[in-house]
Amino acid sequence: MFIKESAVSDPLDIIAFLKQQHALKHLPENVLCELADSLEWDIVPAEKNAIVEGKPNNRFFWIHTGHFQVTRKGQLVGWVNDGGLVGEIGLLGETLPVATMTAERDSLILVADFTKIQTLLQQFPAFTAALAKIALNRLTDYQLTGVRDPVMRMAIAPLFDDRKTLKRVVVAAEQAIGECEVLDSELLTRKLGFDPRQKITLEQHAQLLVTLSEMEQGSQTALYLLDPDPTEWNALALRQSKRYLAVARLGDDPSVRPAEQGLWNNQVFSSINIATLLLLEDADNPAPSSACSYDWLHPRQTSSFTRVDISDEQRIGALALHHSARLSRQNQLADITLFKGVNMESLEIADACIEERFLKAGENLCVQGDRANELYIVATGRLTSIRHGKKIGELSVGDVAGEMGLVVADAKRKATLTAKRDSLVLCLSRERFEELKKLLPQVQENLSRILADRITDWNPGETAYTLALVPLGDTPEHLAAFADFTNRLQRALSAMGKARAISVKEVSEQFGCAISTTEESDYGSIILAEWFQQIEQNNHYILLIGEPEPGPWNARIVRQSDHTLLVGLGAQDPTPSAVEREAVEILQRSDTLPDLVLMHPPKALSGHNTRAWLKSRQLRRHYHVRLESLADAARVARFLTNRAIGLVFTGVSSRAIAHVGVLKALQENEIPVDQVIGVSSGSGVAAMVAMGWSWQRIYKEVVKISLEATPRPSYFTLPYVSLMHGREAKKTLTEAYGYALLEDQFIPCKVMAADLRHSELVAIDEGDVWMGVRASSSLPVFWPPVCQDGRVLVDGGILNNTPLQYLDEAVSNGWILVSDPNPPYQPFADVHEYGTVLSGWRILWRRLLRKDRNHYPSLAETIVQSMCIESFRQQEIANSLRDLEQTVFFNKGVASSGYFGLKEKAQIDALMDVTYSHAVEELKQHPTFMEAVASIPR
Repeated sequence: MFIKESAVSDPLDIIAFLKQQHALKHLPENVLCELADSLEWDIVPAEKNAIVEGKPNNRFFWIHTGHFQVTRKGQLVGWVNDGGLVGEIGLLGETLPVATMTAERDSLILVADFTKIQTLLQQFPAFTAALAKIALNRLTDYQLTGVRDPVMRMAIAPLFDDRKTLKRVVVAAEQAIGECEVLDSELLTRKLGFDPRQKITLEQHAQLLVTLSEMEQGSQTALYLLDPDPTEWNALALRQSKRYLAVARLGDDPSVRPAEQGLWNNQVFSSINIATLLLLEDADNPAPSSACSYDWLHPRQTSSFTRVDISDEQRIGALALHHSARLSRQNQLADITLFKGVNMESLEIADACIEERFLKAGENLCVQGDRANELYIVATGRLTSIRHGKKIGELSVGDVAGEMGLVVADAKRKATLTAKRDSLVLCLSRERFEELKKLLPQVQENLSRILADRITDWNPGETAYTLALVPLGDTPEHLAAFADFTNRLQRALSAMGKARAISVKEVSEQFGCAISTTEESDYGSIILAEWFQQIEQNNHYILLIGEPEPGPWNARIVRQSDHTLLVGLGAQDPTPSAVEREAVEILQRSDTLPDLVLMHPPKALSGHNTRAWLKSRQLRRHYHVRLESLADAARVARFLTNRAIGLVFTGVSSRAIAHVGVLKALQENEIPVDQVIGVSSGSGVAAMVAMGWSWQRIYKEVVKISLEATPRPSYFTLPYVSLMHGREAKKTLTEAYGYALLEDQFIPCKVMAADLRHSELVAIDEGDVWMGVRASSSLPVFWPPVCQDGRVLVDGGILNNTPLQYLDEAVSNGWILVSDPNPPYQPFADVHEYGTVLSGWRILWRRLLRKDRNHYPSLAETIVQSMCIESFRQQEIANSLRDLEQTVFFNKGVASSGYFGLKEKAQIDALMDVTYSHAVEELKQHPTFMEAVASIPR
């Protein structure tokens, strides 16, 4: 029913109305005029739906005068008020409305032509952006849209014809309520020029609504006086109201009057929140002795009644004030997160559980350290929060404090709350809350959500870290593995903060299937971008879940993310798929490299075919993850958040068993290792850790290698390149490591070697494990250098025996563990000053005669010291990091045994026991680290 020829306002008034709309402020004057000409008026009666959730809608309109309630899946999510815009979601095409919009009172709207609005979207980007923000607020539940109707409207129905008596009731109500507007049919007839008691036209109806709205402005309460006889005004006034107060004289006939019956037959009556009967007694004209309250209450649809003497105007006013205030209290509760989603009827239950407490300015509500067993809601005024004598914040109307006191026994107040001004506080005790949550389970859910937000201590000003996860296959096996990884990665990230995963399915359910396929510049794309931003403001980590086929959704999440993870099955064909090529092409525009995640069976000991995967890709790093392994997903999470735990094994000559003592302590305390680095003899232990071996297995291998390390005559060769040929070293290493590859290991590993050709330290993280260990521990002179890929590689310890700087940047906010059992070393500290000439024969002869105990620099010492000058300098740099908060040094020095000195198992075990005991004690000295380890998901 459109009002074709408006009697409400002329076109200039419509243009003035449109100019007040934020979404239209960027449109030129001539465009606004064209839009105004295309608008049509309509009226949505109270309790009628303008839009229904899940049903197609092609109406786009502004609310000129009125108020709409918004519900989603039966739950209240907000309101739309005067000037509000409705129908913008329909512009998304196939998207169905996600909420129902119901008029709370008769509402006057301006309806626009859909085609006209779509044309404006294409012509004016600012208009598009403004509508997108409005649509986003409607499509999400992060905040209630609009505000509750600020005016409380109460219909007063006189069940008698005596206007004098009615006036006494109304005057008493006005005086008690304060700011109050009284509206009746006679007043409006004089103001409008037509009688609202009679049937009116649509134009008159619209004019009446505008007039009522203007008269209500500035008032918190409006009293609609009904006629004692059936009229059109009664029905209209009832549609505007949320309270119903019937007023009767006890001595009158209690039969239902026709006017009453007409009201009850109106479907709007069922939406009235509270219906009460006020029975007036008159001492000067007493009712017959047969008059009974029950006779009045029994036939009527009212929830309560009150008897009061007509002369007691103060009590009449108080009853009217209480009747109107009950809704205000419920409105206040509904705006609080604790009661979000609770309907009005249930809020009456909550209201009954709450105690009021009035505080004068300067009075304490609670004191820091007191027992916390109440929740506080500020109803009026303001409170100051003080901790340890310092102001830390303020609580204003609607703010809540003390949630922890409802669930934690013997909780203590963390701050003192003092009234900054006279204040009214609503108090909910733990005992009453226990009763309330049984009746209203939604309240318990809301409290859990509030506490989760408090526990994570999330600062909304922080920037969330957003990840795009793209599956590299579409088979059921691959999609199952992809889902397994994304779920476990979200769980792992949740241990570090609030983490949320978003899939195209969720977006389709939230906005409609069409929006996920919109192009970058489309209206729907702008809505999605705004939505992503809102989610980022409320979370630490966002996981954008990709689809197995290329398309707009995958392109969007790659553009939207801080980093991209490509997730494939290790056993699948490593050839880049279409979905991967799409993602990489987008990343290349921003000069960003993705990470690769390769999934493997639950009991896999190492990766598979990694070299083929890496060969055809440019990556930041790659990960191996077992299905059903939260620990593997947690390792990825620590890398992504730069909280990885890095372990460094230094070169210790023949005392590699000392590292095993440290490793035993780490494994017994369930401390995970995310990356391991080894140099010289430490590289062998590092490689074993990377392969996932237990400390017991590593112990056996290290003992075996140590006992077999003593050179035999057959090991030596003509010293043209080195003293030994290295054949036995290769045999020993291949027996230990087989032909495993470094890049296949679940724990990333680097073994350090010195490149003599390029005079640099090289981190080897690909190729045969045994070859890397052989290069890293290839002591010059003793074994031949390893020539590989244009490099001449020898023991990395000659350049840097503690290569902390080669740990991945992922440990920047994590922990660095260093196993360095080398004793403090001051080369040649006690050397005998012999001048410039020295005979080795003479030293030997005097030693045999025991006449010379001086220390002379041996040939080996001189060679090693000359080669390791740079390494000793780097050691000083590493030592300077010992006191850093997130660095743990295991540096129990054990005496040198030479290069091949450990020949007895008892000697080996004793050495390991020393470093193990020291490592256990060292861990006790780092409680912060141990707390961090305890929080790691397993």
